[in-house]
Amino acid sequence: MVSLSSCESELHAMISTLSDGMFLKRCIEFIFDAEVEHCMFTDSSSGRQLAQRQGTGKVKHLSGKVLWIQDAVRNGLVVLSQIPTAWNVADIGTKALGVQRTQLLLHQLNVASSSDFCVVGIPEYES
Repeated sequence: MVSLSSCESELHAMISTLSDGMFLKRCIEFIFDAEVEHCMFTDSSSGRQLAQRQGTGKVKHLSGKVLWIQDAVRNGLVVLSQIPTAWNVADIGTKALGVQRTQLLLHQLNVASSSDFCVVGIPEYES
């Protein structure tokens, strides 16, 4: 998918995540016969704002079919929340990061080193 802006790119990622999440939510509700609340976190304020309003606003090149995320948010099918960039573990696979930031995110994922079987990034997390 080609995006002409970072906002559009983030929105496409949110839509892909939302569709996968809705499938998993329904599977879990079926298997456990329980109500599941669907929360989606993003560090993109522009993508989040576009998903929470109605219509495209000033974004003129956006495909109308992707705006179903606005209905999902408005109808309560998903709770859309902001996550600080510092704690966004998805950054580990999307951009080049420094050693300290990588260690912190690996700690958040409970990754352990094979040499001593302890969780990596403890000093980075504590600082």
